[in-house]
Amino acid sequence: VRAAKLHEGAIRRSVVHPNGSQVFTSGEDRLIAMWNVGDLKQQKKFEGVGAVTRALAVSGNQQFLATGSDDRGLRIWEIGNGQVKYQLDTPAP
Repeated sequence: VRAAKLHEGAIRRSVVHPNGSQVFTSGEDRLIAMWNVGDLKQQKKFEGVGAVTRALAVSGNQQFLATGSDDRGLRIWEIGNGQVKYQLDTPAP
């Protein structure tokens, strides 16, 4: 069993990439990251979310990461470059 500190505070969500060699996590520190499953080294940060991300999903073609966060934003990230491709912000009720 390996232990690693992946986030400051609790991890809120995780999802394994379909290839099985990476895992995406989001935490209370507002960080979204991609980690290598074998050695738990961070491979990429997805930055720019102003709130805790509570939903993560990898697209069927394995090119995109969809995230939903407490700032009421839905973001579609390009996994290859870690940049937001699409963003939808929903107004408060």
